[in-house]
Amino acid sequence: MLEKIKKEFPWGTIVNTHIIGEYQVIEYIDEENRTFFHPYINYKDISHAYDTLEQALIGVIAYKYEGANSHAAGYFCKMIGM
Repeated sequence: MLEKIKKEFPWGTIVNTHIIGEYQVIEYIDEENRTFFHPYINYKDISHAYDTLEQALIGVIAYKYEGANSHAAGYFCKMIGM
């Protein structure tokens, strides 16, 4: 599954993949040479990119429990000073 994601990934050049349990995070560089992190849950795209790996992990966990319209990740990041 990860190879399929890598082959079809349209948002930039993949530089690393991070797999933590049921979460997969693609680290990539876009056309403007900026680094982003794009998470998946069990290889399903959550259709969001984050600036840091930490934000991506927080975001993907919030997505899993709260859904696509959750603001929990943003509140958590504010709470801890991110």
